[in-house]
Amino acid sequence: MTGHGAAASVAAITAQLQRGMTTMLPTEDAPLVGEELTRRFRLPVCSS
Repeated sequence: MTGHGAAASVAAITAQLQRGMTTMLPTEDAPLVGEELTRRFRLPVCSS
């Protein structure tokens, strides 16, 4: 395998881990991610 330790990827992952790695709670990035997923996949919002 090659390319799995790219410096840019390692730096981005390290920066995120320093902010926290809990994935079950929303973060400040959650709205941005939701908007991007909506843009990419054009799925309706589920309000259950």
